[in-house]
Amino acid sequence: MVCRLTIKACFIAIILLVSHESFGQKVIRLFKKDLDVTAYQNKELNIKFSYRTADCSQLIIRSFFDSKDNKFLGYNTLDYNVNQVDDLWYNCEGTIQIPKKAANLDFAILTSSFPETILIADLIIYNESEEICNISSDSYFEIFNYLRDFEKAKVGEKSAIQLKIDNRILYGNNSHVGKYVNVNGIDFYYEIYGTGEPVLLLHGNNESINSYRFQIDKLKENYKVIAVDSRCQGRSSCDKTKLSYKQMACDMSVLLDSLDIDKVSIVGWSDGGNTGLEFALQYPEKVKSLITMGANLYPTEKAIKSSILKQFKNSTRITNLLGLFNNEMKKRGKVSKMCLRHPNLSPIDLKYISMPVLVMAGEDDIIYEDHTRLIAHSIPNSELFIFAKQGHNTPIDSPNEFNTVIQQFLEKIDNGI
Repeated sequence: MVCRLTIKACFIAIILLVSHESFGQKVIRLFKKDLDVTAYQNKELNIKFSYRTADCSQLIIRSFFDSKDNKFLGYNTLDYNVNQVDDLWYNCEGTIQIPKKAANLDFAILTSSFPETILIADLIIYNESEEICNISSDSYFEIFNYLRDFEKAKVGEKSAIQLKIDNRILYGNNSHVGKYVNVNGIDFYYEIYGTGEPVLLLHGNNESINSYRFQIDKLKENYKVIAVDSRCQGRSSCDKTKLSYKQMACDMSVLLDSLDIDKVSIVGWSDGGNTGLEFALQYPEKVKSLITMGANLYPTEKAIKSSILKQFKNSTRITNLLGLFNNEMKKRGKVSKMCLRHPNLSPIDLKYISMPVLVMAGEDDIIYEDHTRLIAHSIPNSELFIFAKQGHNTPIDSPNEFNTVIQQFLEKIDNGI
């Protein structure tokens, strides 16, 4: 990437390009547009656009290609030149190489954070002779995780698409309820919503409370939801302690003690699921029930798809290298490295988990389905649910279905069924 921004902004851009291949839910789709590119096979198209985000985060552009018979041909993350117009707006220009057999281009804009608002102007795909698509004047595209604000937004004299985050409360950054508590030498940031039986939400690797925004919205109607940024992630602080899921479980145990909460149901996604399993083993008296999504017992190709594991190893190396010059990257690298070394559980260990457990994963998860089934079958009092046509990010990609499954399980536990 050619970058004409500050050194800090270049770091951010590199972070995004690295993190999109790491574990879990790093990149969030904003919207996509399907284009027929049959006439442009084996050719290069140009793209240009302007954007502004509420938190100054960078945008990622991806192009996904299908053949005429709907066979997936692969995807590219675009490199593009970035010019900062002023303190708020960025202009971007780049190219899209259309594969030889491509018939359809699924053009997507993504981000690795959740800015409250995003403005996109003059997004045009074109070649030397024609304008192929102008999304700024085209309402026929799909929006994800955000709502379109149909009020006119302007970039100078030009109109822009304005997207607003689709929950009115910006979970993970809510000054009205957000608090800190010092636990095991770490200042943990947490938010509590609703009343009723307590439910503890544990997020994924290098994530934050906000990744559970769809679940908090629903669960808080009937439960007391405790959402926490794990150590070295989100708004929580970090120290030199080596990271492991056992340490994370210890953190959560002491945090619950500080909140005078004796027993909880735990919902853990990805890394959070791993922490949930460790918590259930170490502190069974504190767990009413456990729900895991995309968890694993060990960080090897027996559990994790080899292509994903390879990508994650490569991105972690780059992150650690950047960490020599940037504290935020150093922290991210530390958290990422944990995934490559932990957990270290065996199916035999799981036989000691006695509380009700719901084990979940997506049909196309980064965790092999056989491994997810192994986890479920190794826990005496467990249920298994595989989300059809879903991946590791089901809580965000299909929140209604995900919420329904976990709510039905929690209600069954509450009713003693």
